[in-house]
Amino acid sequence: MLAAAQINLGDLPTWFAAVGTVGALGAALWQIGAERRRRHEREEQESKEQRVAQAKLIAAVVGPEEKRKRTEGRGRRGIDLINGSPEPVYRIVAAMVALQGNAPRTIEGWLEYRDRERQKLEYRRRAGEEVEDAIIPVGMTSILPSGTYRLWIPGLWSGGLGNRYGVEVAFTDRSGENHWIRHATGKLEDLSEDPITYYLGAGPHDLQIPERLP
Repeated sequence: MLAAAQINLGDLPTWFAAVGTVGALGAALWQIGAERRRRHEREEQESKEQRVAQAKLIAAVVGPEEKRKRTEGRGRRGIDLINGSPEPVYRIVAAMVALQGNAPRTIEGWLEYRDRERQKLEYRRRAGEEVEDAIIPVGMTSILPSGTYRLWIPGLWSGGLGNRYGVEVAFTDRSGENHWIRHATGKLEDLSEDPITYYLGAGPHDLQIPERLP
């Protein structure tokens, strides 16, 4: 019996060593798993940042107004588009929108306004009146190269007292797969498809050639 006990006691260091080895292996596996998770999280974050990197460099501001004589039409207003990246973006739709006041605050709001006005104008046409088509402060172009460019929209859109305008701009980035909208507040969001199709349908559309600014 004593001999058997001595053998068992003699095996204790072996057992302790085995337990220690298993523990070390478990800790190593946990560390490997944690590092793998961190790597995946880091790669995912880098992928998100890379996806949005160009979009962060696109913005738009209200440009100057160009008044005309009464006999020459209603004048026009500029929208200045800023592409701070070295590559172009595509399928741009931009609109003056209200930051405060009663005017529409989104591109969608202006399109809804246009549709309502066209219905009213159609009633007047049927009554025999000669009327011009409804205009809205929305412009579009197929490409915005690197730099600052200007689109022109018909009308001055200076608004009344209490109205203050900014610009909402939607675009497709260099990949051709990611579509974005930057609201007049600066917030950047995804769009489900290219802006011209999203807002205006299949077309045809009156696409401008933007003017390069110094």
